[in-house]
Formats: sequence, structure tokens, C-alpha cells
Amino acid sequence: MRLVDAGMSESEILKKAHKFIRENIGSVPSPKKPILTFKEIESLEGVKKKVMVYEVPIVAYFPTIIYDPYLATPTKPRFKNLGEVGKLILDANTGEVIEKPTVYQVRGAIKSKLEEITNVVDKTLVKTGAEKFSQITLPEHIHTPIIDILSSLLIIGKIDIEMEIEELSSEDKTKYLRIINALEKHELVERDNNFIYPGNVLIELEEKFPQEHDKIITNALAHFFRQGYEEIDSIRIVLGPFLILSRIIYETSLEVDTIVPVPFEIIKDTFEKGYTGKLQKLKLIKLPRYLIQLEKVGLIKYREIHGEPHWEGDKDVFNELKKDTELTDILEKLLAEI
Repeated sequence: MRLVDAGMSESEILKKAHKFIRENIGSVPSPKKPILTFKEIESLEGVKKKVMVYEVPIVAYFPTIIYDPYLATPTKPRFKNLGEVGKLILDANTGEVIEKPTVYQVRGAIKSKLEEITNVVDKTLVKTGAEKFSQITLPEHIHTPIIDILSSLLIIGKIDIEMEIEELSSEDKTKYLRIINALEKHELVERDNNFIYPGNVLIELEEKFPQEHDKIITNALAHFFRQGYEEIDSIRIVLGPFLILSRIIYETSLEVDTIVPVPFEIIKDTFEKGYTGKLQKLKLIKLPRYLIQLEKVGLIKYREIHGEPHWEGDKDVFNELKKDTELTDILEKLLAEI
């Protein structure tokens, strides 16, 4: 069917769409160029007819401020191009909104896009920094369950799932079983019905470092991070705040393609948004210690600028991150200036 002239112009429709989005969805999403087409619409009486409409894609440019530590001021804002997060359908003659996404659908799409970016950055960081992450002394509440599993296999030789794991709380049981499955995929453990035994890689490490349990576990962790980075949810259980902080510090630099020192206050503000309630307070108390531990293994570097503490990524790690094609591809599609 050939399109005829619409009653409203593209610019008029764009203004209506912009007004509707601001009033009903929010300030981050915005309308893209309208597309004139026909759509089958069902009336209240149940009668279907084709009407001329404008399809207006809703896109999201998520703002991010790059801080200049030398001038102590924010630089030009940049925007993460999250692409299409919804669509409006407007009557081409009247400008009436015929179909629209809900606020929750648009917010959900934005959240999903941001999580996709986070996952890629986290996976690349884990893969690139595997040896350094493996050297971090993990507090007890974080290293459960991976080091518990590896330690038990090194000392006792096997784990009885029914006797030792099935009796745990539902939350802990889920964590342990998830880690066991991930470790099995990468030959660190072997499962035989209800029992867990050392896998080929763990046995090889025992042969390479006889009676040096700490070295065996460190190398086992490095192997897991290097080979199993796709198991990002399991790895987050292990690395917890260390991975979050590394991402905060490296992500800004990756976006501007140069190492940028990040002020403590910005690190703190971003870090605390990942936690709520009592856990948020506890994590903030531990934040300086986490940063020092990341310094110790060479994942980040400390700098004092204008008398204020800053941290930046390690040059070698940063350069290795930039070689990862999955990460560079998503960054090229992601970054836009407005």
C-alpha cells in the first residue's frame, strides 16, 4: 500500500513524542526519527482497519560525567548510547499516542542494557587480571565457598554433598552447588554422584606444588578466573567488592581511552549504590582496605592529587583490556557525544 501525505509532519510528531516521553517516562529516554507506515488497529467495537501511523523509536543516552582530577572539575559530559529501549505509535493525522511502553518496560530495558555492559567489563577484567585477582587475600565471608571447596579437597580428598552441603541453609547451598558446577566445567573438581573429588587441573597443581597449599589454591583461582570468566555470577560470589571497585576504576578510563585517576569520593559514591541497609554501612567501612588490597596485587595504583586520594588502573592491565575485541566492540557502539 502506497503511503500518502500524513496530516502531521515528522517534526510535529517528534515534538509530541518528546513531550509524551518527558511527562510519562522520564528524562533519560528520547525519541528518534519517526517512521511513517501503516498499522492495523482494532477499534473499541472490534473492527480492524489499517491506519497511517508514525513509529517513533525510544532511545536512551545514559549520562556519565568524566572528572578531571587535575582541574578538580567535571569535564564535558559523555553519554552511553544504550540504543532502542521502547517504541511509540502515534496517529499520523492527529498525533494521538496509540501504543506506548510502560515506564517499567523502558526502565527494565535500560537496566538490561547497562547490565550487559557491566557483564562484558567484568568478564574482561576477570580474564585479564586473573593472576592478580587470585593473589588477593579474601575475607572469610567472601571466599566461601570456593576456597572452602578447594581446601577440603586438598586436605580431605573428597566432599560428601549429602552430608556436608545438603545440610546448609538454602542460600549457602545454592552458592556452593553453583561454584561446584563452575569448578567442574574447568576441571578443578570432578563429581561422582554425591561425591566431589579433585579434578585433573587441581591434581596437576598438587604435583607442581607438593605440600604448598597456598600456591595450589592461588593457581587454582587464577585458572578459574582465566578460563571460567564466562561464569561471571559465580566469580562475583568469590570476588565481591574487589571486582566492583576494579570496574569502577577501569570503566571510566576505557570510555575515554586513557587512564583517568578517579577521586575517592566518586569511588565511594558509586560503590555504595551497589549495597543497601546494614550491608552498605559495613562495606563502606571496609572500602579503604579493599582499595589497599587491590593496590597490593597491582590491579590499581594510588595517586594523591591536590591533596586528595585518587586511584587509577594499572597501565599494563589497561592495555590488555583494550586488546579484548568483545569489550572494544561494545565500547565503540556504546559511546556517543551529544
